[in-house]
Amino acid sequence: MFSSPEAALRFAFRMREKSIISTPSGVFMSKEKVKSPNAMKLTAYDFHAQAGMIFGKINRMPQDQQVWVYLNYGDKKERQQCASVMAGSLQRNAEAIKYGMSKGSIVKALLSKSVRQCARETGLTNYKSWKIRGSLHADMEPLMMRTLEELWDWLNSGQVKD
Repeated sequence: MFSSPEAALRFAFRMREKSIISTPSGVFMSKEKVKSPNAMKLTAYDFHAQAGMIFGKINRMPQDQQVWVYLNYGDKKERQQCASVMAGSLQRNAEAIKYGMSKGSIVKALLSKSVRQCARETGLTNYKSWKIRGSLHADMEPLMMRTLEELWDWLNSGQVKD
């Protein structure tokens, strides 16, 4: 169903923001759907069930992988909390030590959406912000690869082979 693990994660985080039935008239449509189900169409319940299974898999992953997922796909509050947790392990980053970055400035660098925003938030130059963001993301890359590979293997485990 999903073309990549990133697509599955985006889908799950997008689905959790949506209600199953958004209007009162939808109740009647869902009752009608139960009377004559169409096996070829997925319902809102099916989409939410799929999102729930993806979140179930995420919750069974090691904590560092969960932190990476919520840092990259979560809402603003989740990103803030996960950036704080991730910054603790990234304080030993060579570039962070070189530029004398505190845990708070690493959090700001992780949460910034661009190099210029990172430079404004951390007080570094654009070049140093570019370097530090690249270095922090390089340190998180093995974690990202492990998380996405595990999720991809899980997503493909239920497929029927021809």
